[in-house]
Amino acid sequence: MNVISLVQSIVFLGLPVLLISWFLFHRLYTTGRLDRDARGKDLETRLKQLKEQANEERSDLLQSQLMKFGGGFYGVTALWTLIVIELGDFVRFASNLTEELARIFDGGIVSLLISVVANQFTNFISAILWFGFWPDRIEGSVILAVAAAYAGYLLGLGLARADTRISFEWIRKMGRSQDGPP
Repeated sequence: MNVISLVQSIVFLGLPVLLISWFLFHRLYTTGRLDRDARGKDLETRLKQLKEQANEERSDLLQSQLMKFGGGFYGVTALWTLIVIELGDFVRFASNLTEELARIFDGGIVSLLISVVANQFTNFISAILWFGFWPDRIEGSVILAVAAAYAGYLLGLGLARADTRISFEWIRKMGRSQDGPP
């Protein structure tokens, strides 16, 4: 492990997982669906209940989708990995638009549908197996990827529990000064 691998794992995996977990848990705490004092098994039990409710309710679409994907460490990290994979596919497609469109429509509509379904399936499997996806991207080990993601998850959960509000203005100011959150 070198410094570059450590920085890459923090920037590309740890920080995004921190922000997603903060967002998810901050909303759960703020809306009262999760008790800020819940820890350990109590927290796990309540998250399982919320996942079951997400299957039944549709009142908060974003929250229910996040809970369906998994509100825990593994699910949040897999969600971030899926976002990265899908954005990479989109950028590759957009950068070679004419070639990609010709390739897509070359085999007909059935071939297009099969290709899309197969691509989504492989992307989903890669996201679920995120611990195998990230070491190649961050030039690090599986242990480093898991450690960065788990640290980000725990920090996001802790910040949400402490009712810390993360604003883009505060993030922007952090780069210029050593002030804390407003």
